Amino acid sequence: SASTEDFPTIDIYTLSYDNNKELVNVESGNQLLVNLKKYIDRYRIITDEIAIKKGYIVNFGVIFDVVSQRSANKSDVKLRCINKIINYFSIDKMQFRQPIYVSDLEYELMGVDGVRAVNHVTLTQDKDYDGDGTDEFESPLYNYIVNPTDTTLNFVSQDINSGYGHQYDFSGANQGGMILPSVTPSVFELKNPNQNVKGVVR
Repeated sequence: SASTEDFPTIDIYTLSYDNNKELVNVESGNQLLVNLKKYIDRYRIITDEIAIKKGYIVNFGVIFDVVSQRSANKSDVKLRCINKIINYFSIDKMQFRQPIYVSDLEYELMGVDGVRAVNHVTLTQDKDYDGDGTDEFESPLYNYIVNPTDTTLNFVSQDINSGYGHQYDFSGANQGGMILPSVTPSVFELKNPNQNVKGVVR
C-alpha cells in the first residue's frame, strides 16, 4: 500500500543562492532542508503530510531595441539601458510563479537618460521573436527540456548549456506584454547578465 508520503497534503518548493547569488537547487540532506523541516514540524497540523521538493529555474536573456535622443552618446545610452535591465531583474525581486510585465520594463527604459523611444524588449532563451527572429545567443539559455511524452512533467537533461535551467516558451507565454509564469513552480532568473543582455541603440 502507498504511504502518506506518496500523497502529501502540502508541497513546498525550495531554491537557494550559491556564492555568486545565482539560483541553485537545495540537495537532500542539506542543513537548510533539515532546519526547514524541523521548523515546519513545530507548526503543522498533525494530519498534514509535507513534501519538500526542488523548485525549477527558468533562465532567460533580454534583447532590447531603443532609439536615442540626437544629442546622446549611443554607447552611454546602451550601457545605461543594460544596467537598468540588470537592476530590474535583480534576483532579490524574483519569486515562484511571478509573472514578468514587459511593459513595465519598457516604461523603465523610457526613463533612462538619453532614450527617446523603445522599439521593443524581448525576453527569450534563444531568438529575438519580436525582432528579426535570429538567434541572439551562441547556445540556448537552458539545459533541461520537457519530455513531451511524459505526463508527470519531468524534465530531461540534454546537456545543451550546462549551468542553466529549464526550457520555457517565452513567445507563447507572452500575453499582451506579460510573460505568464510556468504552471510548474519555477523562478525566472536573468543569469550571466553581462552576456545575456543585448541591445541596439538607434
